[in-house]
Amino acid sequence: MDPSFPTYFISELRKNRKKRWDGDGLYLLLFLAILLGFLLLLLLRKTQLEISITIEHGKNISFLALRMLKFIRIRGNLPLFLHKTDSDRIKSLLSEDHLKKIKKVMRLQKEAKLPLNYIKSGIEMDRLTVCTRFGTGDAAVTAWLSGGLYSAFALIIPYLKNYYHLKKQKLQIVPYYQGRMFDLDLDCIIQFKISHIIIAGFKMLKQEFQKRVGR
Repeated sequence: MDPSFPTYFISELRKNRKKRWDGDGLYLLLFLAILLGFLLLLLLRKTQLEISITIEHGKNISFLALRMLKFIRIRGNLPLFLHKTDSDRIKSLLSEDHLKKIKKVMRLQKEAKLPLNYIKSGIEMDRLTVCTRFGTGDAAVTAWLSGGLYSAFALIIPYLKNYYHLKKQKLQIVPYYQGRMFDLDLDCIIQFKISHIIIAGFKMLKQEFQKRVGR
């Protein structure tokens, strides 16, 4: 047996391993490049969030839908608790626990004013549609509320156009004078960049860090 055979065999084995690793490494780099490109597109392209609230004959068929890169769509139901009576709902809203939660949210919103303003600057409203049919059981009150809703909508729309670049809007209010009822069809589409939200998160962490260091 040629004494140089083992050395030659090991050398060839190493060469084959190197070739295999070069091929596998190329595929790995290609995969990482595609993944990185996809993540960059996800971060830099606008993401759509559709909020649809539909209440018809006391039934809730509302949902949230997230659209990314035009071919990724995530949808989830939006639960609304409609089984409570008006008095029960008012009691729950005025309960001490609920008021504490509201105060906490207001405090956090005040503390995170700069990051929240940064988030607002990157949000655009593509569409806002509000269609409702309601009746209170009192024709005069129903008529008064109908006019009040139109006035409120007229005040809100300029604000949304100035700060959120609202493009399309529609309001339809149908008073129902024969009794009590409430139907609602609200559809809102907003656009934002995920990178914008991430930067706002870093700003919030930076602000919290500076606040803790300053203590």
